[in-house]
Amino acid sequence: MRWPIVAALGTDFALGLSLGLYYTITYYGRALVPLPGFVALGAPFMYYVAVDEQYSTVVQAWLWMLVFPVAGLLWRLSLVGASKYAAKAADLEVRPTRRRLGEVSVRLWYTCWPLLLPVPLLLWLVGTPSGRWSWPDFIAVCLRHRNVDSPGWLTPLMMALAVVAFALEVRAVWRVLRGTDRLRKTAALAISAMVFVLAVVAVGFALSAALLSS
Repeated sequence: MRWPIVAALGTDFALGLSLGLYYTITYYGRALVPLPGFVALGAPFMYYVAVDEQYSTVVQAWLWMLVFPVAGLLWRLSLVGASKYAAKAADLEVRPTRRRLGEVSVRLWYTCWPLLLPVPLLLWLVGTPSGRWSWPDFIAVCLRHRNVDSPGWLTPLMMALAVVAFALEVRAVWRVLRGTDRLRKTAALAISAMVFVLAVVAVGFALSAALLSS
């Protein structure tokens, strides 16, 4: 089941674009609020562990886009381990990791779609600091050479969409942990979340070391 894994990585990348544009718009404003979601929170955390101010803004931009597929894959792998635990607890068949990763990806890959809906709007806002969209202006804002105003309605809109996406994700994760009682599901989810956080920190430090040594 390769296509769900690829699709999930693609949506992680798209999520990175959406949140990158959003945080770029609110960077200079008063509306910056972290949006909920396992990958939506985990990937930026990995980024801030890995990033260093001495890097150029081009490197920082590519690093931002990189951490979302990495964090998404780590999250789904942590759920694979949790689902294996839940299946063993219920005496169910434990499938090979690769196949199980595909099954987990099938359940989760689409859940961030509410946060992808505003991408055209965000592209327009980022590309129009002078009132008319242009590619050079878009790149200048993305690289923090220019800034745009942060509309007061943007953060409430993104927060509402993020809450919907997070609810879809939690529902999908709960279904991934099949065939066991509520207590074991809760324990499995808590363990997978802790493993995910530790993996995010470890990979963030590894990325930082790799970039600093290059």
